[in-house]
Amino acid sequence: MCNYKKRPMCEIENEIKKYENSSSFKIKTVINVFKFLRFLNGDLFYFVFTLSIFLGTKFFLTNNFDGFIIMMLLHYLFFMKFFKPIFDRYTHTKEDNEETTKIINGLETLLNEKTPN
Repeated sequence: MCNYKKRPMCEIENEIKKYENSSSFKIKTVINVFKFLRFLNGDLFYFVFTLSIFLGTKFFLTNNFDGFIIMMLLHYLFFMKFFKPIFDRYTHTKEDNEETTKIINGLETLLNEKTPN
């Protein structure tokens, strides 16, 4: 089982070393994939996704303005202030995002070494 408190740096270095002999295009593609995964694991995506589910459900049930305001307030209070910290604690999203950022930085360094300006 993986220790999420402190993941060994060698695993991150091994991930970066996989792409040492790859082309610049492939490294750029992998960087973009990791950036997309970091976005999907971020707070902004979580906020917009849960808000769209809340408001979409509200739109299909009733269509009044006061209900939308109440649902937005409930969404913020319940999901973002109560549920999100609990969710982050059990899924280790902050640690995963830090690890992904380290991998992106390493791949960008590798790309800069491969194609100097």
